[in-house]
Parts: sequence; structure tokens; C-alpha cells
Amino acid sequence: MKTEKHETLFLVAETTQERDSWWNKLTSYSWAEGEFGMLCTDAAFLKFCTDAQADPCIPAKLKREACKLGKMLSVGCYADVCLESRTSGKSD
Repeated sequence: MKTEKHETLFLVAETTQERDSWWNKLTSYSWAEGEFGMLCTDAAFLKFCTDAQADPCIPAKLKREACKLGKMLSVGCYADVCLESRTSGKSD
């Protein structure tokens, strides 16, 4: 049997507000949510990035970040995207 190594792109929010904003927007695109984070396939996350650009309810800052992450995802070798449930910075 052959195996292949696949990478996960981790999204680490700097504040709880940032994390919650992303979490709320990605929920319908995820395939798993748990204690450690929310997982999306690369294809689902790219669909979110495309949909975000046309959604008037998504803030401009999140749209810019989604665009940047979508480009990074499309040139990288990632199988999943994980929005970590814990923040690396201070809470709001």
C-alpha cells in the first residue's frame, strides 16, 4: 500500500471575536467540528472563499483574508483547513 503525506492549513485567530466571526461563516462548509477546531476540505474552503466575495453580509476584512488564504491554499499542498478553536492572542 502506498501512502501520501498531506498537510493541514491551520487558521489561528488572534482574538475570540475573530475566531467567532470565522467560525460562524465556515460552519456550513465544514465536515467536522470539535474540541480542537473546525475542519474543512480544501475544496469546501475554496468554495467559501469564492462565495464570501459575493456575500454582502461578510465584512471587507474577512473577504480580503479569505481571498489571500484561497490563493495560498490553491498553490500549496493542503488537504484540509482547520480553524483552531483556541486563540493564540488575548481575548476581547
